[in-house]
Amino acid sequence: MGGGKVLILGAGYAGLNAFYSIPKGTLIADSPYFTFYTAYLRNLLKPTPYQAPLPKGTIMGEIKDFDMKGRWVKLDGMKLEGDSMILALGCRRPKITQVLQELRNSSHPSLRAQYIYDEYIALQAVLYLRSRGLSAKYCGSPLSWLGKRVEEAVSNSLQEIGVKVSESCEKELPAPEPHELVGSFMRPKADLSVDRDTYVAGDLIEGPKLGELAMRTGAIAGANALGKGLALRPIFINILDFGKFGVHVRSNVPWGGSYQSVKKSPLRTLMKRFIERYYIWRIGKMGLLAKL
Repeated sequence: MGGGKVLILGAGYAGLNAFYSIPKGTLIADSPYFTFYTAYLRNLLKPTPYQAPLPKGTIMGEIKDFDMKGRWVKLDGMKLEGDSMILALGCRRPKITQVLQELRNSSHPSLRAQYIYDEYIALQAVLYLRSRGLSAKYCGSPLSWLGKRVEEAVSNSLQEIGVKVSESCEKELPAPEPHELVGSFMRPKADLSVDRDTYVAGDLIEGPKLGELAMRTGAIAGANALGKGLALRPIFINILDFGKFGVHVRSNVPWGGSYQSVKKSPLRTLMKRFIERYYIWRIGKMGLLAKL
């Protein structure tokens, strides 16, 4: 159908980019702030701004219930109805703050990811701890699930800076959990629809939980709620900060593709620093960085 009133449930990476794609979207959030978790993770190394206030007009409230077919949502004392709906409720990560704090205070920190697609998060955390002068260890693969070329580049980079890969770890990064009102991660169609005029975006989608990917799904879901009929072509894009240099990874292998690109240079580290500041300044808006 397209057009009409669009309800956007959630104001993280995906929800915000859906909102920016829709002239008159209704953004619903349970927190007044956007949190950029790439910058949040960097706090393991040094204090970094990672939150920004949400756009004016955001409706604040805890979501009590919603219906995909009826396209309505209930908040405390309020029911909103729409012509289209975008589910961008994200995922829950129990105890992740506690785990990161304990790692920061450990003399010999080591970390693994419970969920294989979170290995890039665990690896980056270890790299930041290493940059603090700690003998941090990583337990997991060199992102083998992104393809052989990526695996070799990450493995060689770890050896170059002397990070050891261990079989036993002190801490485990908890696996992501779907929003309690959804119950499970979702498998939408190529246009991100899960029902008539209802779309899903971001970390509610089964697979890697990645800010850049969530932003793209939000923008596509927003466009399709307006009747554009776009199809998602998922790709993993991330910069690993090794301190002296950055490793910029692109891969669609987790979705059955064969494309892999790895670029390694000190410039990539500077790019990651810029991105950390850009998304806070732009309140999560992908903008021109969608073309990178």
